[in-house]
Amino acid sequence: MPIELYMTAEAPSAKFPFSLTTTRLRDQWHGASRSGLVGALAGAMPAVELAPASLQRIGAADDDLVRVTSARGQLVLPIRANEGLAETLAVIPMHYGQRWLPASAGVNALTVAATDPLSKQPELKHAAVQIEPASFGWHLVALGWLHGEDRHSQAETLRAAAASASYAAIAVFGREEGRDSGRLGVIVSVAHDERLPTLVDLCVRLLRVAVDSPTLRDAGAHRLRRVQLANGRIAAVVLEGRHRSDVAACSAYRSLIEHGTDCSRHSLRELFAPAGS
Repeated sequence: MPIELYMTAEAPSAKFPFSLTTTRLRDQWHGASRSGLVGALAGAMPAVELAPASLQRIGAADDDLVRVTSARGQLVLPIRANEGLAETLAVIPMHYGQRWLPASAGVNALTVAATDPLSKQPELKHAAVQIEPASFGWHLVALGWLHGEDRHSQAETLRAAAASASYAAIAVFGREEGRDSGRLGVIVSVAHDERLPTLVDLCVRLLRVAVDSPTLRDAGAHRLRRVQLANGRIAAVVLEGRHRSDVAACSAYRSLIEHGTDCSRHSLRELFAPAGS
């Protein structure tokens, strides 16, 4: 019996030169509706991956924000280099819907509605897209512990507030201490054309950043950093400014927060520029 081959429903073109495929992450289940609640599994921030040569071609570098556009919609994401990819291929994990990218309709909003003629499975693994740098005038990174029985509700409140931004991603981290007590770590990353004071105030309140917390203002670079300390340990950080450069400090701050590192002997300068940032 001859085998009949079917081409993809959508082919790359001059307007949409990249082939987007959605992939699975080891630690996530479907749309992360179950595993996304577990801090130890859900700390990765969504990104689009391209071959290093493709990053150079579009004029982007690791962790820059880019706009991924298909014939059906668009999505703003950080970009990362992956040496294992062909130059025409773009990869985004399938698990990140609107819950994790609240300023968008999620990853599958880019994919095609076509189905396989035999199995009727949706063709989510291939769509033609354009990828180009995205520029915004204000950036926010906030991370720290949410406390109390309503900590998951607090995370949902942050998601709802971040939906008004041009780009927003929210992830959780850490191991919870118990069902009815303990804490949950949250990371909020936002970019917009102008400052969103209501969102900043909400992050400050829910992460319990005090009015008199250590603060660094750099008017020349339009940067503001606030660090909340608890018993000599960093409990929360709120970073905002015109440029995305503070994102590099996010992983260093997260490590200090998650591991409860004693920072009582650190100078303020060291607190605002942690190792690895």
